[in-house]
Amino acid sequence: MTFTVTDRTSISGPKNDYGTASSWLQSLYRDRANKKIESQHIEEFHLFLQNPWHPEFPYSLNDLKLALTHSTFSHEWGKELFPSNERVEFIGDGVLNLLVAEKLYRLYPQYKEGQLSKLRGALVNEEALCELALMLQLDSSLFLGRGELKKVEAGQALPASILADLFEAVLGQIYLSFGVEEAKTFLNKVFEIFKRTHAGYDFFDENRLQHFDPKSLLQEKLAKDSDKTPDYRSLEIHPGQFRVELWIGDELMLVKNGQSKKTIEKELAKEFLIKNFKNI
Repeated sequence: MTFTVTDRTSISGPKNDYGTASSWLQSLYRDRANKKIESQHIEEFHLFLQNPWHPEFPYSLNDLKLALTHSTFSHEWGKELFPSNERVEFIGDGVLNLLVAEKLYRLYPQYKEGQLSKLRGALVNEEALCELALMLQLDSSLFLGRGELKKVEAGQALPASILADLFEAVLGQIYLSFGVEEAKTFLNKVFEIFKRTHAGYDFFDENRLQHFDPKSLLQEKLAKDSDKTPDYRSLEIHPGQFRVELWIGDELMLVKNGQSKKTIEKELAKEFLIKNFKNI
């Protein structure tokens, strides 16, 4: 399916059920294990790629094939046939920062450069982009290598870093294929969906800034009231699983387990702030 900015043809045919990529990959890897991989698999793959990606966007999986190809899949099936999304993610990162900067510039004419930069950081970060990727169910359209796919089959969530990079890769692919105006149209639609699925809460609401960096906020508040500082102590309890403790001075305050030390630290700081300070 090809698409241009001036030809906003609606998607026809069945809607993507968001599980087809994972299901197709599971079948592919089972066949390879049974030594049944044949040329027909490549033909089936190209047919599969004609499926629409999402009912609210006029792109096929083929339009986004590069963006949806994780490096683990590329490594297993050949970089020439299936280049990974790493380079296009680099483009998407730049496009995203530019378009968000422009949006903030127009929304908040009263803000100075430093304030705009801080607010952009609250919006363009791993946590926020991971949330957008999950909202669009991009994780179910991602082509993964067997190792990562096994983790998904076992019920593990994909790392936030993979999902954030995936969102940027999709934006980068749309920019490269259809131009900056279509990239802007895509982003605006994403923000519309965000508002609709978050009870009217705007992605660009300046209150998001308050909760972007709870670790810094906790340190600032502790510095005002005492000479104590927060200390985060982590231990890898299983491969890819961490236990993180929040200490204030010599006292253990909170403990949480998870896959990302940075994410857990932010969650601990935010939880402590909510429990111990007003107006957070």
